[in-house]
Amino acid sequence: MKARFLDACLQEIEEALVWYADLDIQIPDRLLSEIHVAVEKLSPFPEAFHMVIAPYRKLRLTKFPYSLFFRVDPHEIVIAAFIHQRSDPSKWMELLSSR
Repeated sequence: MKARFLDACLQEIEEALVWYADLDIQIPDRLLSEIHVAVEKLSPFPEAFHMVIAPYRKLRLTKFPYSLFFRVDPHEIVIAAFIHQRSDPSKWMELLSSR
């Protein structure tokens, strides 16, 4: 199944990339690679991931402290948010309810 990122999610990823680039110029490439691997992981069986707030599911990255929040539409996976794992759950629940 094809995945599509919402613009707001792409902005969240861009903010993380900028932050990591200030630490080490090579880290953003590793983060992008990790995101790519995560999307490949969820594409075959998106319903296998834990639903956190209907209709959104969560996939935690393994090498970075972020999660992708996505919903499964009939013909695509919509990746709605890229959120730090230490964020307040009420914050991301509110964010997801608006997307």
